[in-house]
Amino acid sequence: MDNRIENYCQETESINKVLDFYKKEFLDNYEFLEVEERKPVLKAMPYCYRIWYYSALISDTSLSPANFINMQIKEKFNEDLVVVPIARPVYTRKKLKDFQQDFVIFTVEDHPVLKDLEYFLDNCRPDIGVDASGLLLDEEREAIIDSLTFKEIFYVTFLTNTAYELGLLKKMPSIGVHRATAVTSNMEVFFNLTKREQLKRLVEAVISIASKQMCDLFPLDRSSFSVSSLRNMIKDAVDLNEYLNNIMEKYNIIVDMDELEKIDLENLDDIEIDNLPQESMMALAIRMELAFAMDAYIATPLGYYLQLLQPIYINTYDAATHFYELYQAEHSKVPLIKLFFMMPNGLDLTDLGENIILDGKKAKNKFQALKTKIDFKQTFEDIYEYQTSIVVDDWFDIVEEPEIDIATAYFNGKAARKVNSKDELNIPAADNEEVVTNRNRTYIFKIKNTAHKRKYITIEVKGSQTMSQICDIVKNSYKLEDGHLYSFFMNNKPFDREYEIPCLEEIDSDIRAVDVKLYDLRLIIGQKFLLIYNFDKKITFEIDFLGTEALEKGANYPRIVENRK
Repeated sequence: MDNRIENYCQETESINKVLDFYKKEFLDNYEFLEVEERKPVLKAMPYCYRIWYYSALISDTSLSPANFINMQIKEKFNEDLVVVPIARPVYTRKKLKDFQQDFVIFTVEDHPVLKDLEYFLDNCRPDIGVDASGLLLDEEREAIIDSLTFKEIFYVTFLTNTAYELGLLKKMPSIGVHRATAVTSNMEVFFNLTKREQLKRLVEAVISIASKQMCDLFPLDRSSFSVSSLRNMIKDAVDLNEYLNNIMEKYNIIVDMDELEKIDLENLDDIEIDNLPQESMMALAIRMELAFAMDAYIATPLGYYLQLLQPIYINTYDAATHFYELYQAEHSKVPLIKLFFMMPNGLDLTDLGENIILDGKKAKNKFQALKTKIDFKQTFEDIYEYQTSIVVDDWFDIVEEPEIDIATAYFNGKAARKVNSKDELNIPAADNEEVVTNRNRTYIFKIKNTAHKRKYITIEVKGSQTMSQICDIVKNSYKLEDGHLYSFFMNNKPFDREYEIPCLEEIDSDIRAVDVKLYDLRLIIGQKFLLIYNFDKKITFEIDFLGTEALEKGANYPRIVENRK
């Protein structure tokens, strides 16, 4: 059976090609990082993949790689199993170059975690070095991690804590050093149980550990995080944000987001601590700690590791933002583990989870149950079109994404056409918007590479200068290779030919960037548009028109007036 399933996954394009979306998202953004910025990203690589695996392939839907792949396998084989494609990094001369894909199959009778647990415990005999908290020392962990299904530090921690909870591992009395040993007699009893019973006991151990952790974090309400409460919570589809918010509201712990949004996060050094909204900051801190615990101790162990739950994120994975946060966290000496876990919007039981947790019964509710049958091949093509043609940047609102019919994941793209005149590029202005057509002033633009959202340059260009001169200053500032094609897209939508201003080398166009002067464009203050350079790599810049200033006598234009790179 396993070979048949693995062969099916390898031979079905709409399954084996899904990893390509992750590789492009990860590697395209990784390429722009400096050496120091790459270090925390490499540490977080397996956690980045896990978050992506459960994130939406199309924003604001629950169409994740996890359910898109397993819906197809369920339709083909109709078995209580889950298949997880795991991304293994490929290095060339110690540099990350690619990812290869392994398909791991999870069933009751052949569950990878049960094998890993037994292998882990065998390595704890006669004993093994641990730290004061009972976790494996770095050298002990590194000796076994490459033989495990999930090559993650936290996965080893999960196995360790679960083994303690089940009485399969115990600390040894010692002076000066810390050791732990597998309890052979308990191991024999445990591994002689049926596989179903072993998995059931693993579930109970996970819930018990989660209950202890969350009660320690939120001692005000131990009943909400008791073993029985958590057990009931995971038996049915649950909105985790609503679940936590209801608990906090009982104690009048409210996060005032309007108050917090007034804080300029780009200028934290200028903020006076005493002026911060203390109650909202404290409420937010508590909420974030509980969200971290919910993912680290429930969603990830029961979900990604055991494959009994399926976490749900309705947003697409944003590598650029995640990489930036990882670097800032390490730079600020914040524990990186806090960014390895991101609480999902909700949880569903998988078919395997219904088998183990509900004894084969079906869950009453399911977030990801589709009402109609879908054409997976067509849906994959739609996902591909969405992933490759839309630059997703929620933080800066770059693109208004199309509405998606979640049952089919279909949407229609706009047909391309050739632009015949500069007038056709103009975007209609509302009554309260200012249109600029002055050739004798400087036009001010804030320019961000969408792979580095907090880094930008601000430039001034004369109204009589051309769009190609904007590209020149961007190319020089960001040290881009010469000789590549580029285009501006004035409606902020990539590859929309209706609003495209291409480079000089584009022969199938009646207008070119070298001919279009800024004052001809009738720009609107606040208008955003895109520059895409090098169509192979699709290096994308968001350009924000801030307004105009008087020309400065003796100044050379275009020029950079601010550099936050």
